[in-house]
Amino acid sequence: MADERRARLLFVHAHPDDETLATGVAIATYAAAGHEVHVLTANLGDEGEVIPDDLRRLDPAEQIGPERGVDLAAYRRGELVAALDALGAAGRLLGEDAPLQAGTGPGPFRDSGMVGTPSAGHPRALVGADLDALADLVRAVVQDVGADVVVTYDSAGGYGHPDHVRVHAMTCRALATMPAQARPALFAAYVPADAAAADRARLPGLVDPALRLSVPGPDDPYPPSVVDAGVVTHEVVGTPEALARRDAALRAHRTQVTLFEGGYHALSNDVAAPTPTREGYARLDPETGEPLPGPRNGGGRPGLVPDLPGEIGTDPREDRT
Repeated sequence: MADERRARLLFVHAHPDDETLATGVAIATYAAAGHEVHVLTANLGDEGEVIPDDLRRLDPAEQIGPERGVDLAAYRRGELVAALDALGAAGRLLGEDAPLQAGTGPGPFRDSGMVGTPSAGHPRALVGADLDALADLVRAVVQDVGADVVVTYDSAGGYGHPDHVRVHAMTCRALATMPAQARPALFAAYVPADAAAADRARLPGLVDPALRLSVPGPDDPYPPSVVDAGVVTHEVVGTPEALARRDAALRAHRTQVTLFEGGYHALSNDVAAPTPTREGYARLDPETGEPLPGPRNGGGRPGLVPDLPGEIGTDPREDRT
């Protein structure tokens, strides 16, 4: 990095493990290259399911009352700390002033759960919090870390989880309320449809049949984050070091993810998914939350850092008012 300025990137996510599953290649790649990478997590995934039998006591489905999910949230906080350490990123929890650390309890905001679940009515549920207040919290972190690049979800939250959709909305609102000349570049993670189809075609050959995992077929629907390849204007390809860091981070999220040899993983639904070696992105208009068209260099897709405002060797924050 001797001839380039060290960039500051902020990834804004909903729950522990989202940072690694959706953007782990980029986080690890830029951290390994010497850039300053931060992850802001909205809540601790209190409503998550639990995979390992030896941790079944943490499953919120086994609990009732106001303490539901408290133990899991505390445990997932530790998983998140370990995953970020593996990735090489610094962590924060939305609404907490101190840097993220293990050993403390639930955060200021709570996992809202999937669409239609009662957890959305919890007094601390993220979806029930005022959007402007959430945006204020995000903007304060953006300004505090001096982010050049902010990365979050698309408008559908990747796969439609209410907290993901809320995180997209609050991140866009945070940047839209900043002066135009002070805004960092805003990106969302997307998957090009051709790459998704290629991954799905090779998945049956990767999965060990003895594991009894479900393997999506060619006609099964894709999540909303899978889009026409022309929408995806930026790409990060993982180096061996970055992919090793990402895999270590996935293993840290033991309650939520099982990583298998051969390039695939599964969540608690036991559906096999390819573990990516590259990630696609598109720059967003913070005013609308929708992707912007972008130029390609020589037919390829640039990474996230080349779009930094300002000249190499200068700090663009010096020109922001």
